[in-house]
Amino acid sequence: MNTAASRIASRWITFEDAKEALQLGDDSLRRLLLAGDIYGKKIGKEWRVDLLTIEAFLESDRAAAKVALAKLRK
Repeated sequence: MNTAASRIASRWITFEDAKEALQLGDDSLRRLLLAGDIYGKKIGKEWRVDLLTIEAFLESDRAAAKVALAKLRK
């Protein structure tokens, strides 16, 4: 596999791996995908989930949590 193809392949993870990374169940992850909060593609019967959007989702959640905590501390 060439370098570009390996970068692309490593960016996309399985539905099961995404569930494990986010510590979510099937329905919760599916809701995030269908809402567009996390980007994924259904290829045949299987989802492939974009690892970069999972990272962005987690970072945005952390940012929101920091803002909420700062408001509580005032």
